[in-house]
Amino acid sequence: MPEGPIATLIREKLTQSLSPTRLEIEDDSWRHAGHHHE
Repeated sequence: MPEGPIATLIREKLTQSLSPTRLEIEDDSWRHAGHHHE
């Protein structure tokens, strides 16, 4: 599954700041579906 825009932004910022040799981003946004933020 392709990365969404938020994951892409996170990956870019972390890569620029920390220069990791490996970086995994796990999208768990499905866990927040239906949550209402006030």
